[in-house]
Amino acid sequence: MSQTKIEFLGGLDTIGGNIISLQKNDYQVIMDFGAFVGADIKQLLDRSLTEKFLEKSLLPKVEGLYSQSQLNSNSLTSFEASSLNTAICLSHLHLDHLGSLGQISKQVPVYTSEKALNFYKNLVENSFLPKYDVNWQGVPYPTIIQHGPFKITFKESDHDTEGASAIFIETNDLKVVHSGDLRLSGYNPQRVLKWVEEAHSFEPDLLLIEGTSFSNFGDDPAPLLTIEEKIHNLSCSNERQLLKTIDQLMSEKLKDIITINLYPQNIQRLLEINEIAKNNQRKFVLDKAYYQLLENFFSKRIDNIFYLSEETEKTSFSVSAEELKNSPNDYILLIDYERHQVLYQLPAGVYLHSNGVPLGSFMAGYEEFLTNMVEYGWDFYQAGVSGHASQSDLLMIAYAIQPKVVIPWHTFKPKAFGQELETKGLNVFYPQYGQIYTMDKILEGNNA
Repeated sequence: MSQTKIEFLGGLDTIGGNIISLQKNDYQVIMDFGAFVGADIKQLLDRSLTEKFLEKSLLPKVEGLYSQSQLNSNSLTSFEASSLNTAICLSHLHLDHLGSLGQISKQVPVYTSEKALNFYKNLVENSFLPKYDVNWQGVPYPTIIQHGPFKITFKESDHDTEGASAIFIETNDLKVVHSGDLRLSGYNPQRVLKWVEEAHSFEPDLLLIEGTSFSNFGDDPAPLLTIEEKIHNLSCSNERQLLKTIDQLMSEKLKDIITINLYPQNIQRLLEINEIAKNNQRKFVLDKAYYQLLENFFSKRIDNIFYLSEETEKTSFSVSAEELKNSPNDYILLIDYERHQVLYQLPAGVYLHSNGVPLGSFMAGYEEFLTNMVEYGWDFYQAGVSGHASQSDLLMIAYAIQPKVVIPWHTFKPKAFGQELETKGLNVFYPQYGQIYTMDKILEGNNA
């Protein structure tokens, strides 16, 4: 019987866009299908642009994945004409892992955890993610999916979004663990430790492990913008430390309004900050879209949470900008960057920039935003925690699993990550694009 074929289609030396194809007989499994760097997220929803994206190498060239109506006659074999039975498995809901889904045939099943799919539907409803017209399949933990010769299992993990998973895939000649994006610094490190222990027992041939935190390995720190010298950095290494620091700050700034810009998929941080607000006798006021996201996802109203209303609107669960202005120390306000102009209508207080957009100086508008906020009088704090594991945690996880071969990816510096893995006694392989591997070939290359 033929060996399982392995092809790497993206993400070998970038953060995100990591895509791998596994083929055996007439079955194909693709893990993650994120947007490549340079691809426009909105245009990726347009299936008439498939050939354009393929020509510019902004989509992976995969047989049996795109519909015939999207392809030229001399292009790839279409979904309809291919003998391949293809399925996609998504580790989590970030655009660099799902952003190209709008290009695939609507008939291809897209598996993700049931928890992630439920959350996705709420994110779409509140315009936090694009709507992908695909054949969604939610998988309860730890159900085994049988896709021809492939056994696929989603393992609950911890990242800064709901329903993140590691994925175990097995055929009769190959065992693969795809870590997805992960961390031990979040609210549920036990989930990661649990699947790591299960991965050790699984005895994988390949461990595909993200290496985001190695992307600046060995680099000098980026020079600060002049305006950044006027801001504070809470410098928290984990979510619990961040909460403790925000609690302390809230107890010190009794006369000021507290405002925060959160990443919308980090629901747990939002809920935890609400508990801090309650303990400090403050109401937590959200952008209305965030309020509706919470209410829909949990199918109930969350105590102490309100939404920022329009001037003419008044309900028992709304708070107006005028009320915030009149009693600033009674509130903590979550405001999205797109609507941050409301902050210039309020008395300046404490602003917590907590992994919200814009993420940093590499994003358009960041310096102008920061400058305007500081000049207006806001006490600006960088108050974020990474969604990705630290370098030492990644090395510990890989060592604990003890795979035959580790493949470092989802990082700008796979070689630097790989060299550190090798110091732990692990075997590392650096795949190339355009090559089809089997496990035998990987072992041969690893021993060469």
